Amino acid sequence: MSPFLKPAVVASVLAAAGIGLSVVPATHEAKPTPPARTASRPHLDATSDAQARQMRRALMRLAGQTNPGARCHPNEPPARYAPCVVPSLRHAGMGGQMAANVLNATIAGVPFGLCRAYLLGLQAAAQAAGDQARWLLPHMYGPDRRGAQAEVATQLAQITHMLRRAARAAPANVCSVAADTPAA
Repeated sequence: MSPFLKPAVVASVLAAAGIGLSVVPATHEAKPTPPARTASRPHLDATSDAQARQMRRALMRLAGQTNPGARCHPNEPPARYAPCVVPSLRHAGMGGQMAANVLNATIAGVPFGLCRAYLLGLQAAAQAAGDQARWLLPHMYGPDRRGAQAEVATQLAQITHMLRRAARAAPANVCSVAADTPAA
C-alpha cells in the first residue's frame, strides 16, 4: 500500500462515520466571546396583561366545552352515554394540558405577586382538568361501565366548576401595569 493511500482511506472512513476534521492554522487566535446578556427582571407589561386575559378566556371556553358532557344523564345505556360525554373528556384532556403548557411561558415573565398567583392558579386548574379527563376516558370502556358513567358525570361537573372558578378568581385587570403599582 502506498503512503498516500493510507491517509485517504482514514479520511474516507472518518467521513463515512460522520466525524469531521478541521485544521486550524497555528496563527489563528480565538476571538474573545462577548459577555452574556443579563436577563432582565420579570415585570408586568401590556403583554402579560393581554396573555392573562387570553388565558382567562381560554379556560372559560374550555369550561364551556366540558359542560355539555356534565349534562349527559349517567343512567343512559353506554352506547348512548359515551358519544355524549367523550367529546367533553377529549376537550378537557387535550385543552387542559395545552393551556398548562402555554401558561409556563406566560408565568416565566411575570414577577411574584397577585398576577403570578392568579396565573399559577389557572395553570393548576388546567393541568388538573387535563389529568382528570385523561384518567376518566379509559374507564368509559372498562368492565363497570355503569359505575364509570356516574363517576364521569360527577367529575365533569367538577372540572367545569373548577375551570370557571379559577378563571374568575381575580379581577380581569389583575395583570395590568396599573394593578402592579401601589395606590397613592
